[in-house]
Amino acid sequence: MELLTGAACEAATGTRKIAAALLDRRAGTLNPMAYVSGLARAATELGGRLFDHSPVTRLERQGQRWSVQTEQGSVLAEQVVIASNAYTEGDWTELRRNFFPGYYYQVASAP
Repeated sequence: MELLTGAACEAATGTRKIAAALLDRRAGTLNPMAYVSGLARAATELGGRLFDHSPVTRLERQGQRWSVQTEQGSVLAEQVVIASNAYTEGDWTELRRNFFPGYYYQVASAP
């Protein structure tokens, strides 16, 4: 971690409005939409099936598979990915119990 102030901070951020900044050269970020699009493409190329706009109303284990219920019907799956966030609703209290707010701020500039 490097503390940037004065001219070094201005050079890194491109503005004089930021008095100081921490620079972590190990850190990074990703474009979540591009990432999930790549995952979806890879999954479908390997024979996976994706279902969108179909909120799960019930999830239960049936032997070696999972029964995934939605308002439109149900599917059986060997594996299930629960991709959720802090705004999860319904009967998913067990998931919500494990969420925590993680606040961070990031400034991106040309290298």
